[in-house]
Amino acid sequence: LSASDQVRLSTRAAESGQRGFLLTGENDYLKAYQAAAAEAPRDIQDLRMQTRDNTVQQRNVSRLAVLVNTRLNKLKELVALWTPRQRGQNESELVLSSGRELMQQIQDLCTVMEKEENRLLANRLEAQRRTEREVALCFVLGLLANFVLLYWAYRLIEQYGLARDVAEAEIRELNNELENRVHERTSELEQANSNLRRSNEDLTRFAYIASHDLQEPLRTVGSYAGLLGRRYQGQLDEQADKYIRFIVEGAKRMQTLVQDLLAYSRVGT
Repeated sequence: LSASDQVRLSTRAAESGQRGFLLTGENDYLKAYQAAAAEAPRDIQDLRMQTRDNTVQQRNVSRLAVLVNTRLNKLKELVALWTPRQRGQNESELVLSSGRELMQQIQDLCTVMEKEENRLLANRLEAQRRTEREVALCFVLGLLANFVLLYWAYRLIEQYGLARDVAEAEIRELNNELENRVHERTSELEQANSNLRRSNEDLTRFAYIASHDLQEPLRTVGSYAGLLGRRYQGQLDEQADKYIRFIVEGAKRMQTLVQDLLAYSRVGT
């Protein structure tokens, strides 16, 4: 749009400079006309570059270039007709009349191009607004999705926490139960050990006492059997001597066993 306005302005500036020169004959107006006439083709080229992505506008620029060049040529002819030797009233009027028509065509064509650009601008603005709405919608949906995921994650963490608490409570209960059972079993074992120690002590005392008490009759049996054997040896038959010998040997063995039992009962002490 700015490039289109610039083409229009440069063309009007050339026309104004040419008109001022024709009215006053001053060189300043002629220089202004020449500068604007040189600027107009550059403005046309800039407009062509700005609309290179639009084939319709490219055709309009081509038509506009023809009209602007034609108008500049007409202005050039009027400047040339201004000299006294070439001035002709009818010819000047004809050139001015055609110049007004060309300027109107340029104006109309610039208006057509500006309408097209305004239409494209409106379409792009609408597309931009539509994109902004879509982006906003996607952003809102993304936020909702994030909230849903966060809530879902919160629920999972909460469920995990509840399950962990339940598991920890069960473990604590099992540990307490195990500790109670261990305590009970320890108490039972301590009681059993105490009973066993008491029983062992009783057995030890019994073995000690029994061994001492058993030695006396064994010594008596052994002593009298030995006396009987020595006194009546040879006076009784051979069978009687053998029986007496068996009694003496059995008493000695029995006494040895009692002494061993007494030694065994005193091992712990």
